[in-house]
Amino acid sequence: MSTKPKTNFTLNILNGLSLAIVVALIPGAVFSAIVKLFGTAPAAVEISHMLNLMPSFLPVFAGFAVASLFKLGFIEAAAMAGAGAVGAGVATFTPKGFLLNGSGDIINLGITLAISAALTLLLANRLGQFKMLLLPAIVLVIGGGIGFLTLPYSRLVSQWIGQLINTATTLQPLLMGIIVGMAFAAWWSHRFHPSGLPQRSVLAVSAPVQPILASWRPASHWL
Repeated sequence: MSTKPKTNFTLNILNGLSLAIVVALIPGAVFSAIVKLFGTAPAAVEISHMLNLMPSFLPVFAGFAVASLFKLGFIEAAAMAGAGAVGAGVATFTPKGFLLNGSGDIINLGITLAISAALTLLLANRLGQFKMLLLPAIVLVIGGGIGFLTLPYSRLVSQWIGQLINTATTLQPLLMGIIVGMAFAAWWSHRFHPSGLPQRSVLAVSAPVQPILASWRPASHWL
């Protein structure tokens, strides 16, 4: 049986994550240093707040990007974006409301979007006129709920990977290069298949690396 549909599904998830990471994180990484040159000027402070807010929208951007790659409509995209926001854990529940905190867990976001995408593809054409009412709720409760349940365990994995890479960087350069290279090669080799490199594989590879970078250097340090 051909593995192409499964490969395309995985690529759409990884490429959607990669595009969202670029859109959400790069502006802050590029322009935060420039904004700091203006000190405490009111305009600079406001721009800094805008840049710091962008990473928290990463799950929403990822949901729309993945839906776009699957050629889904706005309703499906919005449902996946909502589930992604829940699964990534960017919002913390407090007695006074929601507290946004960083970009969330990228690994768990990928898991949540994969479940939400599969659920959306399964139900999108079966709900008829009730799609607008039922699909967002179903995807949010099931896809986002599963992501919410797996979030604590995914965070442990992300922290363990980050600690491993961080420890490797404190060793001698040669050993450090071997360990970091092995960590990257494990993901890179997974991207190969018999027909060669998939299209847009460079973007796809950056998604698994992001949780390592996020754990190794907190987001507040590169915004």
